[in-house]
Amino acid sequence: MSWNQPKENSIASLREGIERFDGVEFDIRLTRDGELVLHHDRTLSVPAAKKVGLPKYVEDCTLEQVCEFGFDSFDNLLSDSGFMECWLQESRFVCLELKIPHPASKAGGGWMSPGTRREHLRKMMKYSMQKLEESGVEKNNVIFYSFHDSIGKLNRSLGGGWNAVSLRPVVPPFGSSRLQKAITFPKFIANPLKRLIKRQRKDGAPLIPIAMEYLEGWTRHLPLGRSVGLSGKGLERFNNYRAGDPVVVWQVEDRHESLLLEAGMSPLTDNADPSFTKLPNGMPRRTRPATMMDDGVPWHESSVSQRTELIEKWRKKWYWKGSVADIVSACSPTTSPWQAVRVLGHRGCGKTG
Repeated sequence: MSWNQPKENSIASLREGIERFDGVEFDIRLTRDGELVLHHDRTLSVPAAKKVGLPKYVEDCTLEQVCEFGFDSFDNLLSDSGFMECWLQESRFVCLELKIPHPASKAGGGWMSPGTRREHLRKMMKYSMQKLEESGVEKNNVIFYSFHDSIGKLNRSLGGGWNAVSLRPVVPPFGSSRLQKAITFPKFIANPLKRLIKRQRKDGAPLIPIAMEYLEGWTRHLPLGRSVGLSGKGLERFNNYRAGDPVVVWQVEDRHESLLLEAGMSPLTDNADPSFTKLPNGMPRRTRPATMMDDGVPWHESSVSQRTELIEKWRKKWYWKGSVADIVSACSPTTSPWQAVRVLGHRGCGKTG
């Protein structure tokens, strides 16, 4: 029986994704009435929305208006027992992307008002954190990120000890994908991975998100300075730059998965098909390297000695910072190491649009 991929960023997709992988990534936006909705695109891109005269941008709609067209609220996700059991009890990890409104939207404040969008982001972060606190989510099981340079600073100003990082180079919240690439390209050229990692560290980033273009193919040679890669001297150089910091990589193809995992990086995958059990290189696919031990024991059911043995192995292989004792003490059956190498489902079970 063939698998039917659920719609991206839906509760069905996120529930299935978090069950299948070590965690998931998904997108949220803040609606006009101050509620959180699971939605990637800046426009409410369903034909029927135009027929009833709804505003163009998601942030200018109410939560009810958006959900009428089949999108899900963040509250409903936090009430879903299947999703929350994995997140709260089985040490799964979530990358929560906060989306910036289009400058032309009412929430965006116009082209000359970046402060309005920054305040929108702050409000969205604060509200999200409040809901996660109320739901009992452990802080080491989630990271906030956004294509905005101020997310780290905003996170520190809000306090509370949550984790946040900017996605860089920052992609603007407007324009076609072609225009966005044209705007971002000079930033990509001017920010080799060594410089990008230094900037993230200076900003207090607890995790380094990296586009695949830095690591593989002809694009890796474009940024100024020495290039990095997924093998040989390029990988050695990259490991020297990151010095044991955890890394999440996006825009990953199936052929990259085993290379990234072996190199100690977490791929963000769009392939959640349960029948895809063997990678292109012939190796069996591991969808839960961080939450399922080699002997088939789930992390949340393992003993302290089993977790310690695995952490010793991981720390030695990927040059993690800190002592084994410190890493073990920061873990529990419901929280795996922050540095753990995970497979993460992009928008749950992958992009559908």
